[in-house]
Amino acid sequence: NDLATGGELTNGMAFTFNIWFWADGTLESSQINSQIFSMHTNNGGNRLRIGLNRTSGSGRIFYHDEDSGYRNMGNENWNDQAWHHLAITRAAGSGDQLVTFYVDGQEIGSFSSLGPIFSEAVVASIGQEYDDANPTDHWSGNLDEMMFWNYAMTQEEIQSYMSTLPAGNESGLVAYY
Repeated sequence: NDLATGGELTNGMAFTFNIWFWADGTLESSQINSQIFSMHTNNGGNRLRIGLNRTSGSGRIFYHDEDSGYRNMGNENWNDQAWHHLAITRAAGSGDQLVTFYVDGQEIGSFSSLGPIFSEAVVASIGQEYDDANPTDHWSGNLDEMMFWNYAMTQEEIQSYMSTLPAGNESGLVAYY
C-alpha cells in the first residue's frame, strides 16, 4: 500500500497507468466484478477502479472515479483469452482534464474528468478491490508488468514500453510491479 500512502500520487496530478492483462473468458453478472487495479479509503470507499466489464456481450475496459462515475471504453471484446496491453493517461491540472485510454498501443477513447482523489486512498490493489475490509471482485486471468507514472505518456512512449520494460529507475516511474 505504499503506492496509496507514500505521497507519490496527488490530486490533480498527471499520470499514466499501464499493465498487461489476459482475461480468461469468464462472464460476470456485474460490470465491476473483474478488477484490474483499484484504490480505496480505509473503509472501502472507491477512489479509482479499473477493470474489464465481463457482462454478456461486453468485454470493454471500465474506469471509475468519484467525478466520472462508471465509463466503459472501446468497442472491442477484450475478454478473449489473449494478452493485451492497457494504458490510461490523465493530463495534469485541477478541474476537468483529458483521460485517454489505449489498448495494444491504439487509442480507444477519452473523456474529461477531475480525476481520482488520491489523497483519500489508503489501499491500492492489483487484481481485486476492497469492500470495507474484505477483498472482492477478483480478476479472472493474468496480470503482468503494472506501472504507474507521474506524467501523461505520449502514445509513442506507451508503445515503446510495450516492447521494452523499464529498468526501474526512470524519471517519473512511481510504481512497477
